[in-house]
Amino acid sequence: MSSVQLQNRLMRISAREIAFALKLLGSDDQAIALRALPEPMVARIREEMDLAKRRRLAGRDHLVYVRQVLASLVREEAPRGIGSYVRPVRRPPRRGR
Repeated sequence: MSSVQLQNRLMRISAREIAFALKLLGSDDQAIALRALPEPMVARIREEMDLAKRRRLAGRDHLVYVRQVLASLVREEAPRGIGSYVRPVRRPPRRGR
């Protein structure tokens, strides 16, 4: 895949979807993925990654984002978006309250 094709496919994915998928990678791998994108998109992805630090997301939900990004990279056309709502994981109630 050429760098232009990679950029086009990544640009069809929302910044939130990319951010949650990249959250699971190390910083070196994140840098490789972000290098293919224009700076405004990278800024939006980094902003979403900062927001994602405060969100609790179940492992299976992370997997949904990773699958979405991978499917977008493999296919010529973009798959249907996941949507922007992120369902937080509920913490169990504290004992003694």
